Amino acid sequence: MVCDVDSGVLQKIMEKYVINEQAYIWLQPMGDRQIYAIGNPEKGSASYYEKIDDCIRRGKLEEIENISERNKVLFQVSQKKYNLDAYSIMPQEMLRQNQAMLTRNLLLTAILMIVIITVAILYITKSLTTPLEQLTETVTKIRSGNTNLRVAYLEDDEIGQLGREFNEMLDEIQRLIGKEYENQLLLNKAEYKALQAQINPHFLYNTLDTMSSISSIQNCEIVSSLCQSLSGIFRYSLDMKNSCSTVAKEINHLKNYIFVMNVRMREEVNYNFHIAEDVLQDSVPRISLQPLVENALNHGLRNKHGEKRIEIAAEKKEGILEILVKDNGVGMDSTEINKKLEENDKDIVEAGNSIGIYNINARMKMLYGEAYGIHVESKPEKGTCVILRVPAMKVDEVEMWRK
Repeated sequence: MVCDVDSGVLQKIMEKYVINEQAYIWLQPMGDRQIYAIGNPEKGSASYYEKIDDCIRRGKLEEIENISERNKVLFQVSQKKYNLDAYSIMPQEMLRQNQAMLTRNLLLTAILMIVIITVAILYITKSLTTPLEQLTETVTKIRSGNTNLRVAYLEDDEIGQLGREFNEMLDEIQRLIGKEYENQLLLNKAEYKALQAQINPHFLYNTLDTMSSISSIQNCEIVSSLCQSLSGIFRYSLDMKNSCSTVAKEINHLKNYIFVMNVRMREEVNYNFHIAEDVLQDSVPRISLQPLVENALNHGLRNKHGEKRIEIAAEKKEGILEILVKDNGVGMDSTEINKKLEENDKDIVEAGNSIGIYNINARMKMLYGEAYGIHVESKPEKGTCVILRVPAMKVDEVEMWRK
């Protein structure tokens, strides 16, 4: 069979594999002559080529392994489907040069990849550490006293989320500090009002002691007792070194107040005390009970006709000291007043000119927390019960609790 083949096609294919002019490439079937070749064997390589060509024509491929030529290398690529093999003779020096060039290119590629990876790592690391450095710097400045600083340049990532939460935490801390400062000012004002509402100039109780002695000498016992009670009230009110007292001292102060009011009101009001013995040494903020009784006199019993009665009780319930001031007065709808007590509006507290239940309620919440304070139970014509709740603690326990 005779086939016509366009040698131009073979040439285009084989030229792709020619890497050097010194190379000689040809196609040759086993047991037949050469079909097509590119290049010319160098001088000194012609005999080498002729020996190989002779072995191929005779079909003695194994004999090629015994043929060698100095500085020359033979490559063979067999074709399984067709009886057509490709052969190439190349100078050994050219292979070494190609190998060196390949090694150099691989080395340059590796160096380039290392540089690119290093730059990428530095960029990524910088993008991660910069926000953290800003966060650390901000924390340091805030610790130094600049509490108005906030973390800036926040990205939409985990570090950015951390920065936003950190800013929110700072805002909340600043809000709490401001609130604590306002509460402290309010507490100071409340204590000042407690002092101002209960006393006249300091010399008064000394004068009252003198008046009591004179009245006793003159056999005016009622005047003497009145002076002693007023003197006790002023002494207790002036002693503002400690913000807390005991239930026993508060009751004693309250009884002095009740005696004075009975003299003024000609004993129109009956008072009943139900104080549990185990609460007498428990702590309670100073001047907390007397204003509650005063509130009952001024608002509950002022327009009351007939018998007027006030009951004062104190007991412990599950670790809570509960003090009740109950009257049988005209009563009221307590819904609105309890709402205002829960809201604990500072403007209402500061607007008062006396120590009312709003003032006391605010003091309790500032001292012990929102769970404590005053609650009112009242209905029209059914009387009113004001309930004061504080933690049941001794005076020394209060100081430890505050720390």
